[in-house]
Amino acid sequence: MNGFRIILLLSLIVTPLLQAETNSPSAKITVSGYGFFGNRELKSSLGLLFKDATPPPVLDAAFIEDATMILLARVTRDGYLNASIEADLTLTNGSHQKFVWRAAPEEPLDRKLAISKADFFIRKGKRFYYKNLAFPNLSVLTKVEATDFFFPTDALLPTRGTKVYSPQKFATSLRNLEQSLQNRGYERAVVTSTNLVINTNQGFVQATILMHPGPQSRVRNIEQIVRQEKNSPPENSLTVTPDVPYSRFWEQDYIQAIRRSYFHEGFADVSIELTQIKREQTNDVVSLHFRAEIITGQPVTVGSIVIHGPRSTKESVIRRRIPLQPGDLLDPVKADEGRHKLARLGIFNSVSLAYEPAEAQSRDLVYTLTEGKQVDFSLLFGYGSYERLRGGFDLEQFNVFGRAHHQRLRAIQSFKSTSADYTYSMPELFGEELDAFINGSGL
Repeated sequence: MNGFRIILLLSLIVTPLLQAETNSPSAKITVSGYGFFGNRELKSSLGLLFKDATPPPVLDAAFIEDATMILLARVTRDGYLNASIEADLTLTNGSHQKFVWRAAPEEPLDRKLAISKADFFIRKGKRFYYKNLAFPNLSVLTKVEATDFFFPTDALLPTRGTKVYSPQKFATSLRNLEQSLQNRGYERAVVTSTNLVINTNQGFVQATILMHPGPQSRVRNIEQIVRQEKNSPPENSLTVTPDVPYSRFWEQDYIQAIRRSYFHEGFADVSIELTQIKREQTNDVVSLHFRAEIITGQPVTVGSIVIHGPRSTKESVIRRRIPLQPGDLLDPVKADEGRHKLARLGIFNSVSLAYEPAEAQSRDLVYTLTEGKQVDFSLLFGYGSYERLRGGFDLEQFNVFGRAHHQRLRAIQSFKSTSADYTYSMPELFGEELDAFINGSGL
C-alpha cells in the first residue's frame, strides 16, 4: 500500500515535468492600465486570436496588429475616444521594440518580427459622456423614453459612467430608436442626429436627435381563407378586424399564432401566406388590408416514438417526458416540448428530434440522445491560517439508477476538523416544476 502511494506521488510529480520538457512554453502576454478586472477581461479577449486560447511559443507581427485593433475597439466602445496603446515587445533574441498607437495601425509591422513577450499598456485619457441630448420634435415618445435609448435615466446615482458616449454606441442608439418607432406602426420612421458637439478638452458630448415618424400604419382587417391544398376550393372564409399598429414583428407573431393553432389540430404541414392587398391613408393614419391564405394540408398522426442513444437511462423516464403517444394527432409544438423537457434533465449532452418519413400522414418521432458523463471526481486542496493544510474530494454521480437522479458527496479533512456534505436530488418528482432533494451534512 505504501509502495502504491509512492508510485502515485512520483507519477503526479514526473508527468508535469515530462510535459514541460516536451511542450515549448507559450509566449507571454500582459495587459495593464485598465484596472484589475479590465486588464483580465481584455487579456482574455486576446485569447480569441489563438486556437484553444493558448498563445504559440512565438508571436508574429499580425498578432500585434490584430491585438491592438481589439484593444482600441474595446476602450473606444467604453468611451475613451483618445486612448492610446503602448506595446513593449520582447523579441526572441532578447532585444526590445516599442510602439504607440492611437488608432488602428496604418503601416504594417516588420513581418520578420519574432516575439516572445508582448506587454500592452493602455493610456485611457478622458472618458466621454453625454452632457445634453435635445429632442425638439417629440410626438410619439416622451423625452425619458427617447433618452433611455442612449443611456439609462433611472440610475440611482447618475454619473458620467452611466452616460458613456462612443460613436458605435451612438449609432446603435439611433438605429434602435428608429426600430422602436417602426415597431409602433411608423413604417417610414427616420431618426437622425444634428448639432453633434464633442468637447475634446472636457470630454462631454451634446447632440440634437430628430425623429420623423411619419404616418402610422394600422392593420384594419384581415381576410382569412382556409384551403386544404394550394388550388383546392376554400373550406372557410373569415374577416377579422384587429385594428393594431403594423410592424414586421406583428406580422411574424400573427403568422406564428395561426400556425400554432393549426398545429394543435394535427395539421403539422400548415403554411400561411400573408399578402397586403390595399393601403388607404387618411390624415396621419394608413389603413392596411391583408389577405391570409392558410393551406392546412392533411392531418398528421404520430406513428411510433423511437429513442436512439441512451444506454443507462430507463426508457420510462424518457417517455414520461414526451407529451405525445402513438396514434395522437401530431402537434410539433408538443413534440418539441418533449425535447426541451429531456434537455432540462441535465443528463444528456445533446437532444435532437426528427420526423420520419418527413412527408407521410403518419410520422415517427425520432429522439436522438447523447448521454453525458456518469461520474465526476475532483480532489480538493487548500491552506488556511486556522485549519492549516486541508484536503478532500468532491464526488458527483449523475443519472443515478438510470432515473436522472443526482447525488453529490463532498468531504474535507484538515488539522482542525472533518466535514462532509451529501445531497441527493430527484427532478420533477411532484410535477414538472417541482424537484425533491435530500441533504445531510456533518462537522
